[in-house]
Amino acid sequence: MIFYKSHLKSAAKKLRKESTKEESILWEKIRRNQILGIRFYRQKPLYGYIADFYAPKINLVIEIDGSQHLETANIEYDLIRSKVLASQGIIVKRYSNNEIRANIDLVMKDLYQYVHYCILNNVNIKGP
Repeated sequence: MIFYKSHLKSAAKKLRKESTKEESILWEKIRRNQILGIRFYRQKPLYGYIADFYAPKINLVIEIDGSQHLETANIEYDLIRSKVLASQGIIVKRYSNNEIRANIDLVMKDLYQYVHYCILNNVNIKGP
């Protein structure tokens, strides 16, 4: 079971209502188990953070990074966050807004290959 701070639940709900264009583009491609039957949740509170997308069956977080993630303070924050999630066995894959807008097919190919690898090799796979 994943524990999270209760105040993050309302923050996550607000973020779902205010999705960025890039989040909406990716969500349309991964929602409803479209990648090999793997379910994703959006704006999911995890270990004190809110992940853009989370697939619990394969312990995968997808983050979509805007230009603010290139600022020094945010780079350090993202690194700490990724380490915390990694300590719980969660892999974080990051894509930039530009990648989503300009190359969604390449992003989807990368995600499909990673999910396929996880399923074939029973990597990070959790029970039903």
